[in-house]
Amino acid sequence: MSTSSIDDEPGGHPPNARLFESLTLGVVWRNERGEIVAGNPAAERILGLSAEQLRGGVSLDPYCTPVRADGSPFPADEYPSLQVLCSGQPVRDVLMGIVRPELGYTHWIRIDALPLGEEPVPAGARVCAILEDVSEREQLKQENARLGALLADRALAEEKLRESEARLRLAAQAANFGVFEYDLESGAAYWSAEIRAILGVATDAPVPPFQSVPDFIDREDVDRVRRLIARALDPAGDGQLDDTHRIVRPDGCVRWVHFRGQAEFAGEGERRRTTRVRGLLRDVTTLALSGRALRRNEEDLRRAQAVGAIGSFRLDPSRGVLTWSEESYRIFGIPEGTPLNYELYLSCVHPEDRDYVLREAEAACRGERPFRVEYRVLADGRVKWVRTIGELEFDADGVAIGRFGTNQDITERKETEMALRQAKEAADAAARAKSAFLANMSHEIRTPLNVIIGLAELLRSKPSYVWQRQKLDELCSSSEHLLAILNDVLDLSKIEAEQLTLERTDFRLGNVMERVLRLFDVKAQDKGLSLTAEIAPALQRMWLSGDPLRLSQVLINLCSNAIKFTDYGSVRLAISLVREDSATVRLRFCVSDSGRGIAAADLLQLFQPFTQVDSSTTRRYGGTGLGLTISQRLVEMMGGTISVDSEPGHGSSFSFELDCERVTGYVPSLDNESDSAADFKGRHILLAEDHMQSRDILREMLEELGCKVDVAADGIEAVDSARQHSYDLILMDWHMPRMDGLAATQAIRSQPGYHETPIIALTANVFAEDRQRCLAAGMSAHLAKPVTPAMLASVLGRWLRNLPEPAGAADDVEQSALWLAVTELPGIEVYASRKRSRDDLVAYCSMLSRFTRNNLGEVTRLQALVEAGERDPARSIAHNLKGIAGFMGAGRIAALAGEIEQGLRSGTDAAVLNYLADECNEELARLADAVDKLPQA
Repeated sequence: MSTSSIDDEPGGHPPNARLFESLTLGVVWRNERGEIVAGNPAAERILGLSAEQLRGGVSLDPYCTPVRADGSPFPADEYPSLQVLCSGQPVRDVLMGIVRPELGYTHWIRIDALPLGEEPVPAGARVCAILEDVSEREQLKQENARLGALLADRALAEEKLRESEARLRLAAQAANFGVFEYDLESGAAYWSAEIRAILGVATDAPVPPFQSVPDFIDREDVDRVRRLIARALDPAGDGQLDDTHRIVRPDGCVRWVHFRGQAEFAGEGERRRTTRVRGLLRDVTTLALSGRALRRNEEDLRRAQAVGAIGSFRLDPSRGVLTWSEESYRIFGIPEGTPLNYELYLSCVHPEDRDYVLREAEAACRGERPFRVEYRVLADGRVKWVRTIGELEFDADGVAIGRFGTNQDITERKETEMALRQAKEAADAAARAKSAFLANMSHEIRTPLNVIIGLAELLRSKPSYVWQRQKLDELCSSSEHLLAILNDVLDLSKIEAEQLTLERTDFRLGNVMERVLRLFDVKAQDKGLSLTAEIAPALQRMWLSGDPLRLSQVLINLCSNAIKFTDYGSVRLAISLVREDSATVRLRFCVSDSGRGIAAADLLQLFQPFTQVDSSTTRRYGGTGLGLTISQRLVEMMGGTISVDSEPGHGSSFSFELDCERVTGYVPSLDNESDSAADFKGRHILLAEDHMQSRDILREMLEELGCKVDVAADGIEAVDSARQHSYDLILMDWHMPRMDGLAATQAIRSQPGYHETPIIALTANVFAEDRQRCLAAGMSAHLAKPVTPAMLASVLGRWLRNLPEPAGAADDVEQSALWLAVTELPGIEVYASRKRSRDDLVAYCSMLSRFTRNNLGEVTRLQALVEAGERDPARSIAHNLKGIAGFMGAGRIAALAGEIEQGLRSGTDAAVLNYLADECNEELARLADAVDKLPQA
């Protein structure tokens, strides 16, 4: 019965009202508030509501529960009619399920909602919803879905079964096992394909009876397999099959198989019989061979431990169990198999080492350091040395559960080390004895050499005939050659004794190169050789930090050899840049020549000490054969490697590369220190020297420099003199009778007023440790014999420059007529030290007079030597004149003498040299005339 007909709506006169009422589709109208105003009978039936229940409703609650297609609740604001009211747009094909709990099923409807026009029917309606009952269709759809799910589940199960079977087959193939089954009553038998593959038989080959022993079993294993089968088939037994044996496949390949199965029985007592046998056959060839290899490896390990005297151990501290290998038992002298624990192990450790081992073990357990100990043990009635290395073992949670490691018998090594240590001590003692011998020999040789060189230098400074000067030049040259040989021997000895140390100072690379060239310029010219240098200007100006003396020594040795063994052609010194950064530069030094070259066979002994390539060269060229050896060692000490490239008849090339530290942040001054050759007149010097001739020569040198000198023959006299007088500087010989120089220095230092007095060690000892002993005794510096006047003046200039003015320095001489006249002398720069006292000024004027008088004749002699082609002695005269003129402050004369020296070195024409010499003579003459006119003091 319909109670909500559209005919009942006021003002509703639709021409097809009866048609709507007869429709099988439900129709529902809603007003602007979403309330149902009317619905046809089909809607009431589909919704399961009466007209009264339907009219005025906004949603289907509480009579039913609407759900979506997935079963989730259908929100009221998503009702199609309400959505049309909100948007004004039609909503189509919405599926809604109506759950009726009291009926136990869900009613499914499909809904289309449309907006109405200006004249709605019925009146007040704004939305028309068309409902279609699709329950049967949805149920059929759901049934189909369930059926599809069932089919999918079955397909999935079948797929999983196939996969499981495939995995089983794959596992059987991977593990090389196959399945067999025998029905002993029916005679039926089954072999899987894997068994056939293992045995190497065809897939259609007949299966032999179980009771027979197959032909493919190795002959050595047949009897054992036969007994195994008989025992398995015995009804009185347990029916188990378990054996590993060999088979021989038809192709002759021998394989190992594991045969395992179980026999089944029926009946009881005497009627018990075997009915079936099932099992598997597995190919264990790899495992069997691995087992055999493992057993061989274990045997090899045991033999290796025995050969190497290395055993293993494992400690389980939780159970207090210690496990040793066979070799560890042997090392500790305990019978193999003896039950072990940590306490037993410690009882084997030597009592003096036990605490040490315990401390190291505890430290290793705390993770502070690895357990690596060497200690003594008492084994087999004797003391052994053992080295134990252990490491902690951890469980999955990182907790230490034990320790594993090795024990090594190092007794033989320790005994060898002890013997080596004793040998080293003996070698060190021999080295010390050698050093002492060399120091003594150095002293014994250098002391008379000091006399020879000192006397020669003093005689050279006195007026003499030309032939006397030439003889003295030869004497000085021979003395210097002897000193060079002595220095080479001592340098090699110091290097071999590891007592030679490299100095570190700042130097200009160009100065090193120029010093080397100056030494060999004349020698190269005498042989008609071209001596050239190749160095970039930037490198020439570069300042480095290192040992310029040792670098020069290497280059001097290489250049000396190059000139010595080159008869014609050239010698070239090249310094090039390999690479650089802000802190360092890598330089390549190369000395090459066009000499006779070196044969390949001779290169092997080239750097051996006291060896020259040809023994005849000792007579022809001279030398000790130490130059290259020392050069090689020095280059290695500086971080490089010297190499040689030579071909007979085409010359040689010696080269090496060094990494040098750059001097950054400042550029050292190139100017000489002003007043470096100061007048030492009035300085009070104490000379302590036991050798009478050396003492006399050194005293004369000091007096020539203007010093007042007291002498002492030994340390006791030196200490007494220092107690009675005050000295500006003390020259202290080391080796003296009664009291040596070291003890005397310490005694003088303890006296008042001598804490800062310069005390210079004067000795022939040249080892680094000797210098350190001098400094440790309180000496200020070290001056090695033989001593030249230049060396002595340099030391005095260094240590006396900052001393207070001597007595009388306060005398006012600046207003004297003599001082005013001296300052007017032509070409003279008078140092401030000359006016410290009237005596100083008078002494200076006297030296000027001697200087001009002596050197007028020297310049004339120089010109004669140049005319005669004797450039080397002429250059010596120019060099001496330059130095003395500089000392006297005669700058113009010093400059002219320097130009003459340079011209003699570079091969300047004789006419130019004569012109410069004439200029120098004129300057000397003018100065001599002015000095003669100086007023009396």
